[in-house]
Amino acid sequence: MAVRMKLSASEVLNSFRGLNLPNEQANEKYLSGQHSSLLTAATTLSTLMVDSSILKQPDNLKNLISTDFLPKSS
Repeated sequence: MAVRMKLSASEVLNSFRGLNLPNEQANEKYLSGQHSSLLTAATTLSTLMVDSSILKQPDNLKNLISTDFLPKSS
């Protein structure tokens, strides 16, 4: 990674500091249901962008998230 990122090994480690790599259960929570935390954050961001005239209208975000690619429970 260091070579590809053109960083030293310690800089690569520092670049990942504080990064949360969610497990299957966390991904399921982020992506599932009408009230997923990811969808809530996207809705808030869309509203903020409309209020700031960055977007003309809010996106319906209908197809933003999907659990289709998560492993299926047995």
